[in-house]
Amino acid sequence: MKNYFMIVAALAMMCVGCAKKTSQSPVAPPSASSFDLEDTTWYDESKYSDCRNADWLELTKAQLKDPLTAKLSDAYNCAVVWRSIYSDMEKVWRFHPEGELCVALCEQLDDFCFMNCSLIKDSTMHAMSDSLKYLAMRAVQDTDIDFMAHHDEYMMAAIERYHTTNFGELSDEQYTSLVDRKQYVPDFDDLLAYRLKDDSVHQARLLDLLQSEQDIHRRCIYALEYAHSSSDGPYFSDCLPYLVDVMLAGQYSPYLNEVWRTWRVVVATQMGMSRDSHIPNWKYNDMRRICAKTTLEYIRNHPDDIVAINNFIVLAYTINIHRYGTFPMGNQTFVEQMEMFGDFFEDLE
Repeated sequence: MKNYFMIVAALAMMCVGCAKKTSQSPVAPPSASSFDLEDTTWYDESKYSDCRNADWLELTKAQLKDPLTAKLSDAYNCAVVWRSIYSDMEKVWRFHPEGELCVALCEQLDDFCFMNCSLIKDSTMHAMSDSLKYLAMRAVQDTDIDFMAHHDEYMMAAIERYHTTNFGELSDEQYTSLVDRKQYVPDFDDLLAYRLKDDSVHQARLLDLLQSEQDIHRRCIYALEYAHSSSDGPYFSDCLPYLVDVMLAGQYSPYLNEVWRTWRVVVATQMGMSRDSHIPNWKYNDMRRICAKTTLEYIRNHPDDIVAINNFIVLAYTINIHRYGTFPMGNQTFVEQMEMFGDFFEDLE
């Protein structure tokens, strides 16, 4: 593996200079349970950075004593580095493409400085994380630096180290069988028939089931089906509080990742689809961290559950919503819509 760039003294001095200009920290974002789409005061891109508000997974000393939990924590926090730095770099590319040293860029450099990778205990990944951070700081002003090559190299090193196969065997067939919804809701096919139908009786039934059901797996399934019950698809924001309730329950389910991604894309849809829209990944990642903590605590008590381990890693490495990507007409919320609400687009055809 190639050695990453070493930080130079001049960069350190530049970092200190920027820190002096932006000594005031941004106001903390609202709690993850907040989903007030009318309150947009905290969506200001100039006040928040994913690096400054990184969703670090912090463990207690007791949790760190467990080797599996500690390794998975490192896996998650490496993903935090990978996701956060890329999202902040996207804002630089979008709003300051020439790299001119202005106040906004100094603030971004300060945000990179703020990112403390000390929670990553693996020495190799810790060193690579620090190197990627400082390389990003250089790339902010030097457009000749191939940031993406080093970013991708970091990503591949993390995936190689923390891929599910490092923890156990899990085939696609096994996974599909183990997460089959019919084991919890035998009449699940009947629920599918109501997707996108705007059937008020069916929607009321789902809400009744959500309020009376105690089993977390069935609650996840009912919340997801309620999200899919409207012909508005990803524009159906009425589902948000029910998805949030499931995520804040503190109980693990193999469907928790899907609940989080569904919640995220519905909120992101309300935020706008252009490359200049507000993309509050820090908000989405606050909730991601809550789901990750729930899953990790479950794994600590069920270390042989390879599905849970796989889901934890998938949750950690699910990319942020990006400004650039395969969809050329705006930000990548549309790609998330296609993945999470595919039936909505099929119905449009």
